[in-house]
Amino acid sequence: MQDIEILRKSKLSKETIELFEQPSIASQLPIVFNEDGQWDEFSGECNGCHTPIPQEALRGTIDRSWPNVATVTAAGFCRPCLLVTPFKFRVHSDMRMTFPRNGVWHEATARPDGFWQQLLQFLKKAFLKNE
Repeated sequence: MQDIEILRKSKLSKETIELFEQPSIASQLPIVFNEDGQWDEFSGECNGCHTPIPQEALRGTIDRSWPNVATVTAAGFCRPCLLVTPFKFRVHSDMRMTFPRNGVWHEATARPDGFWQQLLQFLKKAFLKNE
C-alpha cells in the first residue's frame, strides 16, 4: 500500500502504523465458526467524511484465539481526508458483535431482515461518536 509512506510520516502511534502493515481485513475473511456461523464481509466509514473506506485501505488483524469469538482490530485510511479511523470489535459465532465504548462493552445482534442496514447503523453509532 503506497499510503503507508504517508502514514509513516504522520504522528500516528506505532500500534496504528503496525495495523497498516498488516493485510487488508477483506483478505482475511471469511471468519468461519465451524457449523455455527460465518462473517463474510466487513466495511467501515471514515470518521471525517462518512464515506466508505476502500477495502485495501482497511487493514489490521483478526485474532482467532477463541473458538466462538474473533477479535478484529483495524484502522482505515481515508485518502481524501487523510484521516485514520480505528475499529475494534468482536464477532461471535451466534452472529453477535460486541465493541468497547467509553470503557464498557456493548452488544449488537443481527436480525434476518435488514441485517446489513442494522450493521451499518451499529457501526456508525459505535465509531462515529463525538468525544
